[in-house]
Amino acid sequence: MGYIATYLEKTNDIDVEIVDCVKDRKSVQDIISYIDKTKPDFVGINIFTQNYELVKNIVESIHVNCKCFIGGQAVKSIYRKILNWNVSNTLNIIIGEGEFIIPQIVSENCSQEPEEQMDSKYVYRVNINSIYFPGTFRTSVFQFRPYDGTQLYNEIIQDTGIIQNCQFNETISKFKGRSQFNFDFGNYSMESDEVLNEYILKTQRLAGE
Repeated sequence: MGYIATYLEKTNDIDVEIVDCVKDRKSVQDIISYIDKTKPDFVGINIFTQNYELVKNIVESIHVNCKCFIGGQAVKSIYRKILNWNVSNTLNIIIGEGEFIIPQIVSENCSQEPEEQMDSKYVYRVNINSIYFPGTFRTSVFQFRPYDGTQLYNEIIQDTGIIQNCQFNETISKFKGRSQFNFDFGNYSMESDEVLNEYILKTQRLAGE
């Protein structure tokens, strides 16, 4: 949500409020009442398999006219179920990196057609075939976890390229670190730039075989 808020504020000059419903101990009715009271133009909710029914209840119960966005890792496996929700508002179902396409949808400048549509519900997928798929990847994906040699790291490098192509996101991390991988806090790799670069190049060669 933080990424999406940053992109919306930066590219669309939209005032964004993030509500942590778990931290603030908001009930479903609290959330519905808050949305009805504040009357936002857009509502975005992160969905998990654990909160599926709660999110469904919220989206189906919103009384104000607004455009809704549903995202999260679980969406790719449950989006067909979401297409069957009984909603009165436009519902955009986002699979993949939402921060790269949601600002375009919000500004009504989206050039990518939804891959599926049912009534006022639209499915957008941001993957390597999407025109909004980034040429580089977010360094903060690896900020708080070991990444060297993981499957995720292999897959991202296969699609995006070597370490020098990475971009630093000042809104996410306080410290750049060496080549934007070694941070001054968190769980980071202690490998040198040379070792990391060689690993990436080896990964690329393997992917091409």
